[in-house]
Amino acid sequence: MDAMDAKRPDRMDVRMDMSERLEESRRAVTEAERRNEALVRLQEASVGLLNLGEAPSHDRLIEILCHVAGAPRGVYWLRDESVAGPAALTARGTYGVRRMPRNDTDQRMQELLLRVEMSSDHPVARASRTMRPVSLGDTLEDLSWTEFSSLWSRTGIRSVLAMPLRARGRLLGVVALFWREPGRSADEAVIKTAEVMANQVAAALDTTALVEELSRASRLKDEFLATLSHELRNPLNVISGFAQILARDPEAQRLPVVRRAAEAIRRNATVQAQLVADLLDLSRLQTGKLGLDRQTVSLDTLVAEAAEALREEAEARRILLRVERCGEPALAEADPVRVQQIVWNLVQNAVKFTPEGGRVTVHLERDSAEARLVVEDTGQGLDPAFLPEVFEMFRQADTRASRRYGGLGIGLSLVRQLAELHGGRVRAESEGVGRGARFTVWIPLLPAGLELTATGAAESGSLAHIRMLVVDDSADTTTMLRQLLQFQGAEVATAATGDEALRMVEWRDFDVVVSDLAMPGMDGYELLRELRTRPRTAGVPAIAVTGFGQSEDAERSRAAGFFAHLAKPVQISRLVEATLAALGQPMRM
Repeated sequence: MDAMDAKRPDRMDVRMDMSERLEESRRAVTEAERRNEALVRLQEASVGLLNLGEAPSHDRLIEILCHVAGAPRGVYWLRDESVAGPAALTARGTYGVRRMPRNDTDQRMQELLLRVEMSSDHPVARASRTMRPVSLGDTLEDLSWTEFSSLWSRTGIRSVLAMPLRARGRLLGVVALFWREPGRSADEAVIKTAEVMANQVAAALDTTALVEELSRASRLKDEFLATLSHELRNPLNVISGFAQILARDPEAQRLPVVRRAAEAIRRNATVQAQLVADLLDLSRLQTGKLGLDRQTVSLDTLVAEAAEALREEAEARRILLRVERCGEPALAEADPVRVQQIVWNLVQNAVKFTPEGGRVTVHLERDSAEARLVVEDTGQGLDPAFLPEVFEMFRQADTRASRRYGGLGIGLSLVRQLAELHGGRVRAESEGVGRGARFTVWIPLLPAGLELTATGAAESGSLAHIRMLVVDDSADTTTMLRQLLQFQGAEVATAATGDEALRMVEWRDFDVVVSDLAMPGMDGYELLRELRTRPRTAGVPAIAVTGFGQSEDAERSRAAGFFAHLAKPVQISRLVEATLAALGQPMRM
């Protein structure tokens, strides 16, 4: 063999070298395909998590993780807080594990998977303690998990990956993935893919928990506000009611000091009641729970009534209040209570920020297909830079002035939101501090030509010969309502409980029942159900007068069969109007 032949490579060696390179290339291609498939599964699972909607089940979560990682089996553990003794993890979701064991192997596997003490050397326990992934590359060679050695040999499981689910530094749970091939749990691509997906699952679980927590907080807030409303409205009802009694009592009216005191009490009780209503309404607006009771109304009448309600307050501060009524019909499909709330807040705000000797003008006019309400004052005025923020909640132009004048900064925000609910809009204008302000509200009108049936205010004696039963657990409330209704000519009996009311209707006839809703023992709803089961009272109309003034409370009481729902503090004119309407009688003028 010459030198040239010695340098020539052997053909067999060349073929072997090429074969190894081809095999290496095939392995690389296979690995690339596997990684690509894992990424595709990861993308699909991520989309799936986003589309789960409500809280996903534990089984669904472990199924997603197994699908992404290509694991035939998996278990999802949670910290078990209910069992006394050592801290432990309990299986809550499984994938690829038989729910109904068919032999001793299945039964033993289930027992070992159900509960893991966190202090043990179990891979899941180690992952929970370290908050890091724990890999068991080959179950047949690992001596720390001897309890499972024979089990793995029978089930064919050769590698395990325990992955903690963590969010905001908290352990939410641990997932374990099982493969039949050794080394799969140590594959870096598998670990990274499982870790990314575990983080997404943890984020989904944490988001779900936060949403549930916020929902619970919202429910608690609603319950608190409803209770607060009830607790504030009840004493306000008594205060306002007795002020109305003093205003109607001839002997009290002969004493100037009593007359002035009664008016001051009534006026301030009205302000406090409106503040409570505004707080509740603003909360319901923020959560989308405030609805409108739309009906055909005369905006001219509503604006005039709401503004006139503040005339005495304006006169007490020596402020000229001028109400310019619309010269032509201004009918709208609107909620009369909410329209008056808009007017009341604007006028009250103008009166509050106008010094003595100032002027407040309320003007309503047609503006094409809309009504334009303008409330203008000669008071404090606004910095033009603040105008874009004036209708924002809790925003006040000058906190020092706000403390001097009072208020929470919610009235104008409520005006804007109520106007927008009606399909309208608002605008604030001012030429500067100390130069007054002008607020404008537009509300859509109904087509011209429609007519509205007129109603009047309650007059003394309008309930003559009407027999009424008033039921309330507050003695002050029943005393106050009896006196006010008697001023209107009604024959009034009172009861402190539902049981007492039922005993009274057994031997006396009544035309109308006026009942509180929240009473100890038998509440107003139970009382009404009992009245409806008795022939003597089955057709007697009932009116709810209650401290629960939310729209859902009104809907519930009407659905239960109450003819009307009046929130405390109740004005006697509204109670008279509801009573006559319940009896099908016109308002007596």
